[in-house]
Amino acid sequence: MVVAAAATEGVAPSSTLVVPFLVALAIVVFELSTLFAFAGVTHTDFDVIQIVIRRAGKEVALPALSVGASVLHLLISMAAIPITKVASPSTLFGPELRITLEGLVMGLTSASLLGIAAFLAWRHRMSWQAVPAQQREAEQFSGDVP
Repeated sequence: MVVAAAATEGVAPSSTLVVPFLVALAIVVFELSTLFAFAGVTHTDFDVIQIVIRRAGKEVALPALSVGASVLHLLISMAAIPITKVASPSTLFGPELRITLEGLVMGLTSASLLGIAAFLAWRHRMSWQAVPAQQREAEQFSGDVP
C-alpha cells in the first residue's frame, strides 16, 4: 500500500521518514498489547468472563473472553479517529507521500515511553534463564539429554 501511494502521489526526501514512523507505530501497538496483557495476567479475576448457557438440563460453556483484549482491539481499531483530530493536517497530508519530522518524533517518543512502561511492568516476570525446576523439566522432555 505504501508503494502504491508513493507511485501515485510521488516521493520527496521526507518520504524516507515513513518507514521508521510505521515501525514506531507497530511497536506502539505491540507495547500497548503487552501492557493490556500484563493487566490481564495480574487481574484474571476481573479480566476473564465466561458465559454458561443452561437449557433443558444441559450446560453449554462458551469460550472464555478477555475483557482487556477486547478493549485493546477496540482502542486500536478506533485510534485513527483521535489521531487525525489531534494532529495538524500538514503532518498527515502533503503533495507527496511523507511524514513530518514532528510526526516521527511523536511516534518514536510514544514508542519509547510505552516500551519503558512495558519493561517496567514485566521486569519481574522476565529472565534470561529458566528457574532450575523448569530447566530440568525442559531437558527431561526435550530428548536432547540422555
